[in-house]
Amino acid sequence: MKYLSKIIFINSAGIDYGEVCLDGNIHFTGTQGVGKSTLLRAILFFYNADKAHLGIRPQGQKPFDEFYLPKLDSYIIYEVTTAPDRVYSVILFRNQGKAAFRFVDSPFCKEWIVDSNGEVADDQLSVRSNITKTGAEFSPIIDRYEKYRDIIYGNRHADLKAEMLKYRIMESLQCNIPKIITNVFLNERVDADFIKDTMIRSITDDNELSFDLDYFRSRLENFTYEYNDVQLWSKLNRQGRCETADRAVVMIERLHKYLADDAALHTSCAELAYAVSVAKSLIPVLKEKISGAETKVGNIKDKINDLDSRYSKSHDKLIGEISVLEEKLSRCRRKQREYRQKEIEKIIQLMASENDVIMKRRQAETELARLQSDYSDITAHYQSLIDGVKAESNAYSQNRRAEAISRKEDSMNKIASLRDDRDNARRDVEADFAERQSNLRILIAEADEAKHSLQLKEYEIRASKPKANEISASESELLTLSERQKELEGNIHEREWRLEQLKKDTELRISQAEAEWEKVLNPVRLEITRLNSEIESEQDLLSRFAGSLCEWLDSNVDGWEDTIGKIADEKNVLYNTSLSPCKSSGGHDSLFGVEIDLDCLERQIRTPRELECSILSLQTSLSELKTKEASIISEKENEISGMKSKARNTVRELVSQNETDRATIAIVGQQMKNKTLELEKLRESQEKIIDDLLAGNSRKLEEVTLEQEKRKEDLRKLDAELRTRIAEVNRKFKKREENERAELERFEESVELSIRQNQEQSKSKIKKIEALLSAGLTEAGADLGLIEECKKRIKEFDSVLAAISGSRELYYSYLKDCRELFDQEPETKAKCEKLKSDLESLQASFNQKRANLNSEYNNMVATLAELRENLKSTSGGLDRANEFCEGPSCPEYFKEQTPVTTQKQCGEILRQIIDLIQASRRDLNELKESVNAFRQPFSDKNTFKFPPSPITDADYCDYARSVDEFVSENKIEHFRNLTNDMYINLLERVESDYSILSDKEGEIRKLVNDMNFDFEKKTFAGVIRQIKLKIEESRNPFALLLKEICAFREENSYNLGQLNLFSDTDDNAEANKKAKKYLDRLAVELSKSGEIDKLTLSDTFALKFNITENDNNTGWIDNIKAVGSDGTDILVKAIINILLISVYKQRACRRNDDFHIHCMMDEIGKLADENIEGILRFANERNIFIVNSSPKAHRPLSYRRLYVLSKNDSARTVIQPILSTRQKIFDETDKIIG
Repeated sequence: MKYLSKIIFINSAGIDYGEVCLDGNIHFTGTQGVGKSTLLRAILFFYNADKAHLGIRPQGQKPFDEFYLPKLDSYIIYEVTTAPDRVYSVILFRNQGKAAFRFVDSPFCKEWIVDSNGEVADDQLSVRSNITKTGAEFSPIIDRYEKYRDIIYGNRHADLKAEMLKYRIMESLQCNIPKIITNVFLNERVDADFIKDTMIRSITDDNELSFDLDYFRSRLENFTYEYNDVQLWSKLNRQGRCETADRAVVMIERLHKYLADDAALHTSCAELAYAVSVAKSLIPVLKEKISGAETKVGNIKDKINDLDSRYSKSHDKLIGEISVLEEKLSRCRRKQREYRQKEIEKIIQLMASENDVIMKRRQAETELARLQSDYSDITAHYQSLIDGVKAESNAYSQNRRAEAISRKEDSMNKIASLRDDRDNARRDVEADFAERQSNLRILIAEADEAKHSLQLKEYEIRASKPKANEISASESELLTLSERQKELEGNIHEREWRLEQLKKDTELRISQAEAEWEKVLNPVRLEITRLNSEIESEQDLLSRFAGSLCEWLDSNVDGWEDTIGKIADEKNVLYNTSLSPCKSSGGHDSLFGVEIDLDCLERQIRTPRELECSILSLQTSLSELKTKEASIISEKENEISGMKSKARNTVRELVSQNETDRATIAIVGQQMKNKTLELEKLRESQEKIIDDLLAGNSRKLEEVTLEQEKRKEDLRKLDAELRTRIAEVNRKFKKREENERAELERFEESVELSIRQNQEQSKSKIKKIEALLSAGLTEAGADLGLIEECKKRIKEFDSVLAAISGSRELYYSYLKDCRELFDQEPETKAKCEKLKSDLESLQASFNQKRANLNSEYNNMVATLAELRENLKSTSGGLDRANEFCEGPSCPEYFKEQTPVTTQKQCGEILRQIIDLIQASRRDLNELKESVNAFRQPFSDKNTFKFPPSPITDADYCDYARSVDEFVSENKIEHFRNLTNDMYINLLERVESDYSILSDKEGEIRKLVNDMNFDFEKKTFAGVIRQIKLKIEESRNPFALLLKEICAFREENSYNLGQLNLFSDTDDNAEANKKAKKYLDRLAVELSKSGEIDKLTLSDTFALKFNITENDNNTGWIDNIKAVGSDGTDILVKAIINILLISVYKQRACRRNDDFHIHCMMDEIGKLADENIEGILRFANERNIFIVNSSPKAHRPLSYRRLYVLSKNDSARTVIQPILSTRQKIFDETDKIIG
């Protein structure tokens, strides 16, 4: 049987020396203040080794170390019996200012601490040396109380050395015995709640286990506000719109518009300052340029007029020459048609054969003359007749043809006269129309000039570009803004790259620094490891002193250090415990019969005191090295912290610059948007101005064109009328000419007919004569056949010659026409074509020169118009700018603005400034309205950390900026997730925290069941016949609500991490609603009970008692004070405390219930004598010793030992044993124990 069997005090707790045997039930008696509680606390300290839980009051009482171990020679020794013949000691002493333990495997020997002179050792080296001398084994110093408890209670989780296992009084995995013994000792009250608290303390660390309502109250204080505020960002109205998001968008748009307008206003003011100075210097320059341009316009117009004049003359001359040539070519073609119709080619051939025919006729006549030469007289007579007929016929023909020629000449003269009359008539008609045509042509030319002027004006209008300067300036500014935006974006990308590089560089530098510091630390750590190893080796060597050869030599051989100590191995020989040394009969200086001179050897061994000094020195070095290590680590951390701090500063700076640039980009973007809109408006305005001007000009041009077309139509009608009149004249004279020609032709035909008739008559006469000739010749014998043949040929030749004679005039007329017309036709054509080409060249040259002059004129006119417009705009703008600068509308900062280069003029900028001032005021008012509208639905808790209530204009802008940043960075999603996660995690925390109480409540239930079972197994032999306990559910509203939340958590254990308080549409919609409901309820409950700061384990359940005293049963009650007298209450409490200790004692070591423990309860002294004996027996049956105290002894024979405490003359406590008995109960107990 194992148990704490004795406690000994030496210079401790006001006791010089005192022993208390604890081998049974113990009772201390004595007056108040003599030290009864002191002894009980000393016994309790053996079990709990917890100075904070001994019932020592912080005020008015000394701390444990100062009271129990005030000096180095103060000791408390605990003797523990582990078997009838085996006892070990635990020495409690002061070490480095606090209590420490040392286990000694031996009953306490007073000589360890007190020498023969009564002096108490004040150093552990002496105590250890004295223990060593007795041959007892001992442990190193135990200064960690947890390790002490691990040893005492045999904690199987602790890494205990094998040699320490012999000191355990039990073997356990988890031991609550120290807690329960402590709680029973400290439990001074007898009510049920305190019993309940005792049970709770037995399974927890005092009262630390609770549900922190204040924590959840602080977390849920703003839940409703935060939830509603966050929910506003997703709450939809009936139209499916989120009004908060819409208000934010409106507000941000108005902020951007206001900021853009304000920035544009500053820029415009700076531009106006620049434009005013430019305008003042520009006006004289413009006037000079206008004068020069006007001169150039006049010069160009003179050139155009001169060119037109020279062109008209050359053009008319060429047209006249071409007309003459074309008329000649036309007559040539007409003649050629006439000659072709008269078969001129045959006539030409006929005329070409004339000489040949004449020659052939002469030959025929010669032949005929030869044939008739013999009959010349006949022939001559008839020939003369024939010649006479022919002569007469020829004469007639010639006369008639002469008459025809004369008549033809008369006719040609008449025709020529008719043509002259026709031409005169035509000229009269043309003269009659010429004035009207001229007037119309003048009107048409004037219309053409007006049309040209209007077309030129149209070009001037199109070229004028009245908003060109403003548009160009806006385009330039837009380009500048675009380049600025690109520059800012480039800066951001560059900084992001620098941030990435900085991160890498910092990580690399930190890694390198850590590596460098590791190089510095490694030798120190290696040295620390070496010193630890060396200290452990030294301590191990010192711990082997007991029973070693060194100990034996120290006790039996004087001066051994200078003999065997010089040659013996320290570890393997001197501190070996298995050598069984004894004295031999050999010489003092011999070794196994061999004597050697040891003077030349240095002593290598160390005594225990020297080992301790060595350990102390090593520990000092180790402490210094650890200090050095800590210093190096501190320097390392400082250096790395500096690197990180420097990097963080750089990061903050770069991030801040990026944020600034991003804000600037937003402003620039808005400015670009505004400038684009402004540019579009300018272009639209310019187009409208041009369209208006063009519309007026087009109306005039249309009117002039219509008038010109009307005049042209009148001219065409007049020309048509002229042509009609000329055609009538032509027809009239042509008819008369045709009549004349017809009469001529009839006359010529009649002449030809009479000639033919005459010729026919002549032929007939000749035939008659020839017939007479033939008859005469025949009579004369001539060859008539040949003669007739010759005559026939002559006739044929005469017929041809007659045809030639008839075509001669036509032929010669043809030859004349060939010379005058046909042969010159190619040349005439060439001349005509050349003249046409010259006309085209003239036209092309004129067109080119006129186009160039027109272009030059138009450009100069446009330039002049632009200069005039510029002068007008500049002068007017400057006047208005000066007026504005002196007026009340001019911003205060205008004169402080640094001029900014611009292409715009004063007037344009001034219009912009006035528009921007109005827009800025309007925008600010609208911004304020939108800010107030946006803020109105939110709570006053400022969930999103927006700036506080805005007052000034700047406040409103700051507020809107913060919302802009909030929206642009999608912080609502962050807040939504953060809020959801925070409160869902809070639910989990509720479940987690409360589950700890629930688990402990389960332990309490099991404890209650075990206590009920323990009582039933060994009942109380006395007035208390029955004690039952039970756990009921608490009625505490918090406990009930928290249990519901835990149940909800259990139901949704697989999807709690997926819950979304702000969603009612996903798969967890129902769970989401419940989670929100529980949070609301919890927030309300916490708000209603602000005075309650925590929910304890005691609040989670109700403890009920059912007690039977004699024959009276209480039923289930929750207050044991209602059971009976105070004594009964104390008895019930004592029984419950014993049951608690018993249950935990059984739990602590189920395999071997062979140890006693002590239960300190002062209240037992208040019980009746018979109940004292009963409670002692009830405890002893469960291997529990009762230790109590009272001013007077009650039932002393019921205790194993009785001690009286008193004070001596020196006010020191004296412990005096009065009674030591083996009462009957202990006999019975011993039988039970076996």
